[in-house]
Amino acid sequence: MDGIRFLSWPANLRNITDFQQNQFDIPITGPVECVTTTVVTTRNIMNELCAYRTGKPRLPDITVLQYISELEHIGWRSILSRVPTTFPDIYIPFGSKKINPRGFMHPRYQALRNLKRLAVELRNHYGKSYSVSQFAGKRIEDIEFHLDRGDLVLVSGMFPPIGLEQAFLGGAPHTLGPVTMVSRQNRQIVMLDTGKSPTKTFSFPDFNSFWGRKSRLDLYTKPNTITVVAME
Repeated sequence: MDGIRFLSWPANLRNITDFQQNQFDIPITGPVECVTTTVVTTRNIMNELCAYRTGKPRLPDITVLQYISELEHIGWRSILSRVPTTFPDIYIPFGSKKINPRGFMHPRYQALRNLKRLAVELRNHYGKSYSVSQFAGKRIEDIEFHLDRGDLVLVSGMFPPIGLEQAFLGGAPHTLGPVTMVSRQNRQIVMLDTGKSPTKTFSFPDFNSFWGRKSRLDLYTKPNTITVVAME
C-alpha cells in the first residue's frame, strides 16, 4: 500500500480531534486513566456517527469525569469495569514497595466490557450501534484496512520502562486512539492521544517499537494489539 490513508469520516460532522479529552484533568488517578479516556472518546465519536446515520437526536457527549463518577456510584462492583479511585495500596514483597492500581482500566478485559456496555446504551437510543473486536499480532497494513472502512482503531502498547513498577510490567503502558492517518510517504502514523496534545505522531520505527513491546506474561496486552470499533 502506498500514499496516505485517513480515517474515513463524514465531512459535515465535528472534527475527530474535537472529541479528544485530557486524562490529566482527572484528579488523583489522571496519570493512569489513558484507557478510560480512550473508551469515553470512542463512545462520543460513535455517538456522533450513530446520530448522523439514523437522523435521530444526538445524545450528549460524556466526559471522563462523568463516566468515572457513574462507575464509582455502584461501589466495589465497579472493579469489573475499572479499579476504583479508593482502592487500597498493595504491598509487594521485595524492597517493601507498595503499588496502587487505582484508576486503572485493563485494555483487554475491562475496556472491552465498557465499550460493549456503552454500545448497548447507543443501541437502545438509536436502534443501531457498533461492534467491538480485539486482535493481536497485527501489522500496519491491517490498520490501513480498517481506516479505509471507517472503523475506529485503538492501539495499546508500551514505552520503555521508568522505575521498578514499569520494569516489572515490561514497559510504560499506554492506550490511545483512534488512528486518524497512516502515511507511507512520510512513514508516520497519527492518532488521538489522551494528554495535553490532541494527537500523537509516531514514525513507523517508533510506533512498531511501542506497539510491539511485550509486557511481562502479556499482563497488559499482547504485542501488536488493536481494538476495532465498527458500525453495525
